[in-house]
Amino acid sequence: MFCIACIISTVDICKVRGYTQTMVVTQFMKSLWPECYDLDKGFASHIANGDKNPPMQVRDGLANLSPDSYDKVVSHFRRNVLRLIKENERQLVKNMLLLMIQEAKEIKPDTEVEVISGTKKADLVNGIDDLATFLAGLFLYALKNTDNNVGGKIKSIAKKYRERIVSGEMFATKEITTTSEIYNADAFMVQSLNKSREVELMEERISQEATAFLINHDQEKRFISLCQIANVTEPTIVHYREMYNCFCKSTESTRNKIIEMAEIKTINISNKEWWWEYLERFKKDYIEYKLGDISYLYTFGQYFHRITDYRQYSVKEYLKHVFPVTVKNKLLGFKSYKHDIVGLIDEYIYYNDFDEYKDKLEPPMDYLWRELELQSPSVTDDGRLAIILGLFIIGTCYSLPKEREEVLDFDQYNSPALNELETAEDLFYMTLLVLYETYN
Repeated sequence: MFCIACIISTVDICKVRGYTQTMVVTQFMKSLWPECYDLDKGFASHIANGDKNPPMQVRDGLANLSPDSYDKVVSHFRRNVLRLIKENERQLVKNMLLLMIQEAKEIKPDTEVEVISGTKKADLVNGIDDLATFLAGLFLYALKNTDNNVGGKIKSIAKKYRERIVSGEMFATKEITTTSEIYNADAFMVQSLNKSREVELMEERISQEATAFLINHDQEKRFISLCQIANVTEPTIVHYREMYNCFCKSTESTRNKIIEMAEIKTINISNKEWWWEYLERFKKDYIEYKLGDISYLYTFGQYFHRITDYRQYSVKEYLKHVFPVTVKNKLLGFKSYKHDIVGLIDEYIYYNDFDEYKDKLEPPMDYLWRELELQSPSVTDDGRLAIILGLFIIGTCYSLPKEREEVLDFDQYNSPALNELETAEDLFYMTLLVLYETYN
């Protein structure tokens, strides 16, 4: 039975890597319910798979929708739904939906299946001019005329439609409109049953491997984003955290499946030396915001990368360390207000905006250099210095977006909180993740 889940699952199967099923479902709902935020992951999955109907607010939005507002719905699909679909698979989305509609016996030839332009099922032989309008109109039709609670399994059915079309490559690049083309597509399906079964078995194996990884590392799921950084930065070394080793040793397909199942953003980096470029951008911000004497800049390039030589070092003591002398102590007369390194930088950047305070503030790097005796070989080795530099970079990258009124969404990586980091290796990858999100 054709329903909303058929449309959503088709888009979900052809979505750009990094987007999640919940994001896809949310954008469909927002077309009629703009206030739809933080849609429950489980509920979104039920909608996409044909287990439940959309929320009442979406159906209310449809009931209150007039033809004069159709342009707003199409505009939403053009801006927010099309971007979810891989550009080279947008034709495939059209073909999958056309084939589904053609084979839906409950939809009569004279039924208007595309509400926006009033296109009937029989008229689809003329092709589809605009994918955004087609998706929007089809969604409105399905929402108004079909029940989405059809017992589930819609996504697996959508995958089979994809296989039927992709198995005959000509049908993935041109629109299937005539009955004869549908029969030919079926013929290709018959010829490629063995191939499809192989694909099915491979996908099943990949899902099993990804599931096993997530179960084995259930207590470390927030480190999957750092696994991605480890894989693009140091894929062939032996890591201290076994989770990183397991992730790097997995196939690319399994890694992608792990990321998909964890519903976190994919990190796309091709150059293994990428972070050196971002470190240079950080140095420019260091100078612009006067975070310390310029003579200390060399330490970031000379010492930070050496953290990998001390990857087993514990960072717990550095994360717990607080400093008794802060900007608020000096300026506001607070006697007990203390900060860790990240808080120290955040406070400095905030107060340094006020002209009356600028001459009274000690730059955070100058303060740390003196307070922690970073210049003393008897107190500080390269590993300790590298850890402090990493925390300094993180603190700066956390604070600058607020100063610039930018919004960086670190939550999309579900990365660990600083107090969850255990070793210098964890801190190194966390620092690189923060650099990536700040300067990418």
